[in-house]
Amino acid sequence: MDRWTTGSSVPQCVSYNGSGYPGVIRITGTSSFWTIQDCKIHEVENWQDTCISGAGTSSDSSVFGCDAGYCAHPSAGLASATYGIHIEGASPASRASNITIHNCEMYAIGRYALLAVYVDHLRVTNNDIGGINLDAAHKGWTSQFMALGISDDTIIQYNKVHDMYAYIAVDPAKETVPRCHAGDWMHFWTDGISPMTNVVIDGNWFYTSDTTWKERLNNSVIGQISDVNGIRISNNLITNIATQWGGIFVFGSNGQYQAKNIGIYNNTIVQWGIKDSPDTIPAIFICGSPGGGLENCDLSTTKIKNNIFLNYATSGYGYPIFVTGSGLPSIDYNIFYNPNNLAVSYISFNGTLRTLADWRTYTGGCPTGQDCHTQFIDPKLVSVPASVDATGQGNYSLQSTSPAIHAGTNLSEMFTTDKKGAARSSWDIGAYEYAPGNDTIPPAAPSGLSVN
Repeated sequence: MDRWTTGSSVPQCVSYNGSGYPGVIRITGTSSFWTIQDCKIHEVENWQDTCISGAGTSSDSSVFGCDAGYCAHPSAGLASATYGIHIEGASPASRASNITIHNCEMYAIGRYALLAVYVDHLRVTNNDIGGINLDAAHKGWTSQFMALGISDDTIIQYNKVHDMYAYIAVDPAKETVPRCHAGDWMHFWTDGISPMTNVVIDGNWFYTSDTTWKERLNNSVIGQISDVNGIRISNNLITNIATQWGGIFVFGSNGQYQAKNIGIYNNTIVQWGIKDSPDTIPAIFICGSPGGGLENCDLSTTKIKNNIFLNYATSGYGYPIFVTGSGLPSIDYNIFYNPNNLAVSYISFNGTLRTLADWRTYTGGCPTGQDCHTQFIDPKLVSVPASVDATGQGNYSLQSTSPAIHAGTNLSEMFTTDKKGAARSSWDIGAYEYAPGNDTIPPAAPSGLSVN
């Protein structure tokens, strides 16, 4: 650690010294067996100044200085926006290892809440990371939850990640362009030559809850995840996607390595709608982008199973899956539904939109084709907020009458618990295994009874 003075109960302003990567907590070199736990990092240096004027690029430094009550670098710009926690090994061959970040709260970080490069055996668990609504003039924000580069054996589990982007001016008189570089909420990358291996993203909740955070931003919630060989994205709850490329985005960089062995299981993804044509935003992008490219993926090793896709769009397609690449993915045991009864397509496969029936026929027909157990039906979640502004307050577990109960396929060779850590015994679809205590809706009153 080289940025923070410990032992003080008074909030401290940690200044960037102008060299290297700034970070409130920073671990570098071949460090190993560190635990960062029970920390609170709020409103770090330049959080409100990142890319606010001029060209809006990483080289732009035409930013204003300290705003009332906040610490800011007078000529910083994005290039020196402070990170929350920065961990970086010495090189791809000499990495940091066995680093744990647990039970920390990180709000209003200027660039990355967490940047990890050349780190093996990283564990990020039970953290609360996101933006914070300070007042009408100031919306604290975090541009990215995590950027992970050239690292292996990573577990990201049970975190709450929310409100990561504000598309309003901190000071309209000074801020002349929209906030830039929000990017992905979680961004993984490699050198395009060696793959990133053994990544688990499990049991997290990603949501957007405030009206002022609802502009669509670039890229995705869990992505861009590039050049990975072996990733499991499971048991996550993603509510109100406010991104261009969906909730989950995994791709190959068209470099020397092909993304493969991608597993997306038992996630619950609920979409209400945001500005800028939200109804055309799929829940999942695999090996492709709306503009083309990023298609270097082996779809034959991609599996998408046991997921719930619930979309409240009132127009457009609202289809949940977009895949582009070589081979045929294995997709089945999902539930997708639009309460507004649109003529909903199910999948865009290599540029062609297909309904569920058409997709089944295209892949060989049942019982041997794809998605023979997938249903277009209301999943009957316990309490889905009617307002998009309350997405952080719903109960997205299953009602006792949900068609998702006992409808999934057994994936116990990979994991055996749900989002809450409860054992999966019947393999329900979605992030939550049904438990009677989760269903708070009283049963309907009986009718047609008589007394003799």
